[in-house]
Amino acid sequence: MKHKLIKFICVLLAGAVMVSCNKDYDAEAEIAALEAEMDRLEQEDQHIREHFLERINSLRKRLTDLIAQTEAELIARIDAEGEALLARLNHKVAALKDKIIKEFNDTREYMDASFISCKGYIQDSFEKLDLSMEAIDDLIQDAISAQEEEKVKKLVALEGDIKGVVKRAEKIEATIGSLEGKLSDAEAFNKRLNDVARTMDDLDEAYAEMEKNQLDLMKMVEEKFTDEYFSSLSTAKLAEVKAAIAEAEDLIDEMETYKDDLENFAALADDMVGCMENLESDLSDAISEYDGLTTECEDALGNVMSIWEYFDGSDAEERLSQIQDLADSNNELYDDCLSKLDELEGHLDDYVSTVDDWHSQAHDYLQSCYHYGFEALQAFDELAEQL
Repeated sequence: MKHKLIKFICVLLAGAVMVSCNKDYDAEAEIAALEAEMDRLEQEDQHIREHFLERINSLRKRLTDLIAQTEAELIARIDAEGEALLARLNHKVAALKDKIIKEFNDTREYMDASFISCKGYIQDSFEKLDLSMEAIDDLIQDAISAQEEEKVKKLVALEGDIKGVVKRAEKIEATIGSLEGKLSDAEAFNKRLNDVARTMDDLDEAYAEMEKNQLDLMKMVEEKFTDEYFSSLSTAKLAEVKAAIAEAEDLIDEMETYKDDLENFAALADDMVGCMENLESDLSDAISEYDGLTTECEDALGNVMSIWEYFDGSDAEERLSQIQDLADSNNELYDDCLSKLDELEGHLDDYVSTVDDWHSQAHDYLQSCYHYGFEALQAFDELAEQL
């Protein structure tokens, strides 16, 4: 009514000015027309208010359930049982961390000793294979000089077989070198797990802070912005409040969607925990699983020594098929070694990839929590200024 009275006074003043300027002016008709326009505007203003109150009441109804849910989640987050979404993951990470590092260290220590032996056998193999290759070259030259084509073909084929043995031995040596680098730095693996655990702790705190700010924002909209408050506002002020509440509502919707995304991340993180549990089991089995590695290297060296003995004893020509069989056996032994080494390297690479992915995603969600928590606080402050 105060707003309407101001309008009416303005109309009277305007009418007085117009009467003074025009004697034929029908002031009563003009005033009636202006009052009719004022009534129309007043009705339109009331319609806008009713529409906004309808929306705000609908929002309040929706916020009632969200507030109860968010309060329950915050209570769970500080519960001694640790049943909150991210707290469960933190406990799993902490429990796994020590187990994985222990298995990692045990495997590393065993592999360190095993690899030293294998490398020694491989180096001995290289020396004897080099001597055998030199002897084959001499035999090939002699056969070429004697124009013994069939013998040349057999010796060249044998030379290729022994080169294959050398290549596999070189590949094993390179693979061992690669694994030694990955296995030697246990602290790097430990740091990765610590980074994940720390980021998950930070994420849990940031998520709780975000929820607290969201809860404060929702409670303000539900409790402070009453029908009585809106009835007391001017049209211009109502428009400001309406815009601020609309922004707050959009933010709350965004935060709810984000919380759903974070629940999906938690489910994905559970899968990652499963992957890490499998890795811990793989590392635990590694000592017994790779126990035959040294034995295979010893058998391969024995074959190489036998090959050299045939050449050294000038029996090579009569023993070509046996030398070839020994070379084939070595290739099988080395292929088995390579398979085991590749499997171990695959486990380590999977571990690094899993933990790094986990850390990267957790860090992204951490930044989002900070962002939404700050946005909710800003929205709260903006609405508080309207009161």
